Amino acid sequence: MLSVVNSMSTDECLIHIDFSENFTFRYGTEIQAVHFGPSHEQAVLHTGVLHVGQNLQPTCFTTISASRHKDPPATWAHP
Repeated sequence: MLSVVNSMSTDECLIHIDFSENFTFRYGTEIQAVHFGPSHEQAVLHTGVLHVGQNLQPTCFTTISASRHKDPPATWAHP
C-alpha cells in the first residue's frame, strides 16, 4: 500500500476501512436481571486509516455505530 500512497497527488486521499467488530456494553455493577437478560446494548466499531496526498503519516480513526450491520453500506453511512 505504501507504493500507492507514494504515487498519489496532493489532492487525492486513500481511505482503508479494515473491519467491523461488535462490542457489548457492560455496567460497573449489575443486578442479576441485567446479567442474564438481553439487556446489554451493543455497538459496532469501524476502524480505518486515512492517507492524504503523499504524507507518509496516516491518520487512524474509529467510528461507533449503534447499528449492528457490518455490510459495506453500513460501514460508509451509519444509520
